[in-house]
Amino acid sequence: MERSVDDIQYILTAALQAPSGDNNQPWQWVVRDLATLELYYEPGPQTTDSVFTSASDYVSLGAACESACIAARARGYETRLEPFPREKGERCVAVLRLTKHSQESIDPLLRCLLTRATNRNPFKRTSLTTAQRAALRSSLDQTPTVTLRLCDDRALMRKIAKAVSVYDELIFGNYAVHQGFFSTINWTKQQDRLRRKGFYYPTLAAPPHVELAFRLLRYWSLQRLLNVFGMQKGIAARNRRVYMSSGAFGALLMLGSTPHDYFEAGRAVERFWLTAQLNGLNLQPMTGILYLGASLQAPDKARLFTPAERARILEANRSLADAFATDSATLPFVFRIGTGPGPRFRTSRRPPDEVVIWAQGMLDVR
Repeated sequence: MERSVDDIQYILTAALQAPSGDNNQPWQWVVRDLATLELYYEPGPQTTDSVFTSASDYVSLGAACESACIAARARGYETRLEPFPREKGERCVAVLRLTKHSQESIDPLLRCLLTRATNRNPFKRTSLTTAQRAALRSSLDQTPTVTLRLCDDRALMRKIAKAVSVYDELIFGNYAVHQGFFSTINWTKQQDRLRRKGFYYPTLAAPPHVELAFRLLRYWSLQRLLNVFGMQKGIAARNRRVYMSSGAFGALLMLGSTPHDYFEAGRAVERFWLTAQLNGLNLQPMTGILYLGASLQAPDKARLFTPAERARILEANRSLADAFATDSATLPFVFRIGTGPGPRFRTSRRPPDEVVIWAQGMLDVR
């Protein structure tokens, strides 16, 4: 069976729909030939200039690879993934090798690849069904180093909500986090289509009447003044109420904390999230506080926080570890999940011509 450029474009279009922190899309694909795709880590200013380290980016890169594999099998390819090949340099995260077969293998998750999106709206508090829980657990069968914890105990959920909302409070209470967050917002659809990175404002699901006030809050001098009256605490409390409007909270746990571990966790996150949507469930990641905790291990990031803020971040992470009984495992992904209407708005993605490099002459192969 022959390979084709159309197949490769289809595979990469699917890969570019993978989720990423702040929608920063930290990837670049290189098409060496019709049998070899290379994925490179391309950190943007959201990583290099922000409070976060690269840990969350490797989750995104793993998710992108898993999306590519799902799409490739649908076009009749057998996939072989080679993570972190040394001979390709430190920026190369994976090489995906494709072998064409005659029979296509349509993964049911394929139909969710282009429609999956973060949902920040309130969900119903209805518990997940036994079948939904079983499907979610089965989605991790291909990544035995990643395990699932689900929590629907309301008292424990309040503890988790309190921990993750520390990040929300710091968005409006810490200068570096505040500046990083507001730099990712695209206020209009036109701006979103031009930048194709960050968040389109309506996807944040803020109440309609607060947009003008929200725009003003990007000015740190005003935000700092309002914090004297506890505004940052009020916003965090409002978000906790939204978080609690869920069927359950959950976490994926992994062994280790290397870039390779985060990459494999990202592959699991992608299959898990797509499985959730396939089973009629909405999902919102709540990972900000996790990656602030990881940032404290880097001196240049830790100095962006006061001692009191660092203590709160560490305490929030300890609280999450206790709530999900992690023991010695690492938490790469915490989320809320439940049923309800899907998101009304989506954020734009970078087009293939910005993030895909074709070897010379490749596009002439048809």
